[in-house]
Amino acid sequence: MTTTIFRNIRALIQLTSVLSILINIPLPVILFFNYRLSKIELENLQMNFLSLSFCYKVIIIFNITLGMFASCGTNSKIKMYMRLYLFCAFMYMIVLITYILYVKNYYQDRLITTFVEKSTVSLQQRVLMSNILYCSPSENCEENLKRLCSKSVNVFLLFSGVSFVLHLISFVLIKIAVNIKIEKEPVKLPNFVNVTKAGMDTQSLRSKRVMEIDSPVNYTQSLVL
Repeated sequence: MTTTIFRNIRALIQLTSVLSILINIPLPVILFFNYRLSKIELENLQMNFLSLSFCYKVIIIFNITLGMFASCGTNSKIKMYMRLYLFCAFMYMIVLITYILYVKNYYQDRLITTFVEKSTVSLQQRVLMSNILYCSPSENCEENLKRLCSKSVNVFLLFSGVSFVLHLISFVLIKIAVNIKIEKEPVKLPNFVNVTKAGMDTQSLRSKRVMEIDSPVNYTQSLVL
């Protein structure tokens, strides 16, 4: 019974692992449409690990790594690997929740504040960022940046939310799998088939037989082999 339950859980883990990897497919398209925002974040405002681009890179890496880890760890049936996955997945989910809360509540304010500071200090930076935002340096480019930021934030929250749910499901399933007693499959014994040999075996060839040979002088000799 426990073996059947483990197999069902393993099948569900395989499904969530595949989905965790497949959701990364649309990311190149998302990053392409976020190119202007990414350029402002990294090149002009130098937000580094507080930028959306960095958050996306972290999610991509851990979606692929933890997805493969969950699948391989469950297939191996080694509970030490499963517990190691639980630790890594738990730490990643904490980081992911932190990023989600940061992007939802603080990212846009920090982006606008940094934009205003850089624009005030350097006229060159203001001109460069206005070209990216399709506005003139004399205009108020903050509204354009807010609209661009709002769309990107909504897409990120959707993507990161789906990623978090998939990892949470895998975490719960593997937590259940660790507590299941995995029974070893019975060893299948080979089927023995009785084969009837055709012809003469070695013992019959070694037995002595009497053969009669006719000699040229027409008398019979007995030859014992």
